[in-house]
Amino acid sequence: MSPWQVIARREFRAVTGGWPYRVVTVVGALLLAALAWTPVLIAPLTGPSVGDGSPARILVAAPWELFQALEGQAAPRASGAALQLEWIGAELDRAGQTTADARVQDAEIDGWLELVPGPEGLQASLTLATTQRALEPLLRQLVAPVVWTGRARALGVAPEVVAALQQPVPLEVRLLPRVGADPVPRAVREAVSTLLLVGLVMAITLYGNAISMGIIQEKESRVAELLVGAVPPTQILVGKVVGIGGAGLLQVLVWMLVGFLVSGPRLVAAIGRWLGLEELAFSPGILPAPILAAFTLFFLLGYTLYALVYAAFASTVARAEEVNQALTLPFFLILLGFAIALGAWVAPASSLAVAGSLIPCFTPFVLFARLVTGSVPLGQLAAGVGLTLVAIILAARFAGHAYRRNVLRDRRVSLRELFTGREPGRRQNPD
Repeated sequence: MSPWQVIARREFRAVTGGWPYRVVTVVGALLLAALAWTPVLIAPLTGPSVGDGSPARILVAAPWELFQALEGQAAPRASGAALQLEWIGAELDRAGQTTADARVQDAEIDGWLELVPGPEGLQASLTLATTQRALEPLLRQLVAPVVWTGRARALGVAPEVVAALQQPVPLEVRLLPRVGADPVPRAVREAVSTLLLVGLVMAITLYGNAISMGIIQEKESRVAELLVGAVPPTQILVGKVVGIGGAGLLQVLVWMLVGFLVSGPRLVAAIGRWLGLEELAFSPGILPAPILAAFTLFFLLGYTLYALVYAAFASTVARAEEVNQALTLPFFLILLGFAIALGAWVAPASSLAVAGSLIPCFTPFVLFARLVTGSVPLGQLAAGVGLTLVAIILAARFAGHAYRRNVLRDRRVSLRELFTGREPGRRQNPD
């Protein structure tokens, strides 16, 4: 095993073995799960509920005899949730469907139902407003007897076809958001995305500080002298970056896995059935897998870049009291990148947002913010990631030279000396 691997394992165990790491991991996972379920939890408080006294208007496109049968089923079943069924003809063409969708989105109606007889039986499709998704179980119950009656008539109601009559009713459901009538899910999604951006900044800063504090503590305790005597300084630096970064990546992967699971429609539907809440069959959908994957990618890029920069600046410090002053520049770059990312949220295609996406020290924050809005051309995404990888290579060379020169110095190293390698007051030998 290489020396850097030994150091990486030591750093990884040192970070993950403490209870603060475990507590933060669990609390972060629970917080992400709670945020993913926020739209479902607040939906009853923000949208009109079934049975609130106002009848739900449902347009029905079906042959007249089927509509009459549906009305007969609606009267006894809608005692807890008033339904107002309106017949609009035997069928809807494409233009009529578009008009009905627009009426749903404009809150003129709550949904529309279409029943189409065919050679394979009665086909049913339902379109609802997202705020009226709780109507779906009720309308399923209404449609089922009508479909069964049609099946019985077609099959002759023979005893051997009873099993066929009990088959589940195929009902295609489409949910359309209402224009301006359902702002909470959008606001919640924006809030969760903002929290993810804040979490990205905090994670990069936290683990960058962990590397810098480890370097300073080893210099103060003289452990660095023992390590440098046995292991090349560059391998010490690589081991620290990989070990602490591995701990951070593990934590982020746990959070992203939890976010992916709690946003999955299958899990949401299963929990809804277990709780007896059919409305939970609608997935929250505010933590899509591409956003979670982007968070992981930009954490890796941002951490690696800033970890190397933090290590280079931390090597210039002789005492822990000087660390804040030494790390002012990289911390300022992180704050500036966060500020540009907030602006990119409002105007993702602005010149500042595009430029920030291509500046490596800002790319992890700005490009992530633009990806959340879904407005990043593939070329800009590839260019931003590629330039950041190049910057990481250059930062690794810079950090390696800085760490090798300064790790054993017992005095504060100035910024000029850090970048030039020249000690103050010492004249260069012309030879």
